[in-house]
Amino acid sequence: MREYGEQVALLRGESAERRILGGRFGAIVSNFYAIVSRTVKLLTFTTSYFQANVVIPYIIVAPYFFLGRITLGQMTQTAGAFGRVESALTFFIARYQSLASYKATVERLTTFRAAIEEARKIGTKPPCMEHLRHLDRDLVLRDVVLSLPDGREIVYAHKLTIEAGTTTLVSGPSGSGKSTLFRAISGIWPYGSGTIERPADATFMLLPQRPYVPSGTLKTAVAYPSVPDAYNDEAVRESLRLARLSPLASEIDSEDNWPQRLSGGEQQRLAIARVLLEKPDWLFLDEATSALDEELEAEIYRILIEALPKTTIVSIGHRSTLIALHRHRFEMTARRRDLRANSKDRGRDLRQACSQGFQLMSRRSPGRRGGRVLRVPVSETR
Repeated sequence: MREYGEQVALLRGESAERRILGGRFGAIVSNFYAIVSRTVKLLTFTTSYFQANVVIPYIIVAPYFFLGRITLGQMTQTAGAFGRVESALTFFIARYQSLASYKATVERLTTFRAAIEEARKIGTKPPCMEHLRHLDRDLVLRDVVLSLPDGREIVYAHKLTIEAGTTTLVSGPSGSGKSTLFRAISGIWPYGSGTIERPADATFMLLPQRPYVPSGTLKTAVAYPSVPDAYNDEAVRESLRLARLSPLASEIDSEDNWPQRLSGGEQQRLAIARVLLEKPDWLFLDEATSALDEELEAEIYRILIEALPKTTIVSIGHRSTLIALHRHRFEMTARRRDLRANSKDRGRDLRQACSQGFQLMSRRSPGRRGGRVLRVPVSETR
């Protein structure tokens, strides 16, 4: 709600949010009342049990005392012996609540540990992804098959080579697996098989469409993931100016809720400022400039190319204006058998074509040299 409060207000979604939050908190309140009810029952039973045990031995031996068969001392001894036996036998009743809490804690820790072990096994069971380092400068994917967690294959790349020192654009239909391909190259997508060969000692950086902006000072947000002291103030200000955030250059020591204060385009330019500070060898832009207008987007690309001449830039984008900004272009296109342009069942035919997969083909950018022809079948699901 703190992030999307403005959108809720614009859509007049107060009633819907109240209903949704009421349902969620209603479950919490119901669970709390259930705990209270069970606690009351437990305390009622245990308190009544312990209070009754005090008088039970006297009730049992009282007739014998009044008949004169036992003395007062014998009755007291009998009550004491009964109390010791009762204390030994009521351990579980006295410790029931502690044992139940201990059992719940053990179950949580056991399931948590099992989840950790299961997560560690992801990507280790054959077939699995293999990340290698080689001495070449290019990035090579060999027999890569990317899958969803449920095992469905979504991307297949027999051999894909991205040349170092160039700019490459990856385009195609939404949901064709472009972002998943970037995640696999970055090493955070374990589902699949094949080999990804990365240049040894090369640094990689990926910018998503919606960058992460931590709270704190602006310098902390720009320097992330490094510590703020990793860069001097002038370097941070210069990176903001190059990213066309000059008004913020004087506020690097100001603390604010920057994710709320900055617009989507400003957050994307803030991520560009990080790149200018980090200077990675490989930069992957996953629609990282989609919130910018075309003119500013072209200017940002020009700044990246000029300020980072040794950085290889690989982008995902849907705008046609991005084609002229890249040297190579890989486009995912559906493999179609018999698609009729004016067919009444065009939607069904397109779904059939998507289910057959996509081809990632190299196309020549206007005024730039093209690359090799590469085909990567991709299923419809991202």
